[in-house]
Amino acid sequence: MGLIKQNHSSLFFRKLFSTTLINAVLFQAVWWLCMLGLSDIAAGCIVLLVVQYIVTTRNLKADVLMLVTVFFSGVLFDVIWVKAGLYSLPESLQSDWLPIWLIFLWIGFSLTVRRSLKWFLVRPLLFPLLCTVLGPLAYYAGEQFGMIVLRPYAWIAMAAQWCCIGIFAVYMQHTFDPVPSEPVSQ
Repeated sequence: MGLIKQNHSSLFFRKLFSTTLINAVLFQAVWWLCMLGLSDIAAGCIVLLVVQYIVTTRNLKADVLMLVTVFFSGVLFDVIWVKAGLYSLPESLQSDWLPIWLIFLWIGFSLTVRRSLKWFLVRPLLFPLLCTVLGPLAYYAGEQFGMIVLRPYAWIAMAAQWCCIGIFAVYMQHTFDPVPSEPVSQ
């Protein structure tokens, strides 16, 4: 009886956390909270995203590889862009490395690639195109919130960065997990 109840409970939580919508809403909450300077609350949403990611994984190796690769490549690019002067942080948000809100955004985005963005990821031309356009737009939105200050030439480099991340994510998806780990229609 206990085994049946445990399996039923496990199935309930898998279904609860498996929806694409929950993943997308949690990431949007992280994004907005970070833009509003509420990183400590965003941390709670990150924890929920991580729990959802773990509970819904069907291919742990591919999920972790995508998560780590997207996260570290994004953070590396941001460190390079800040050091190169492509964008800067306002005086009140300065840090020795990157501010925690930017780290949270990369964690959050990395947790959506194989979940709420999966529908785009399995379309090899669409995902890099969307990354190329929407990635730099997110930085522009961050500038509107006063979180960063972009240089005029930043768009070109950021579009190239996001295109590379999109292409590499598609490559990883098709190489390490050619069959979607969740139905694409979700």
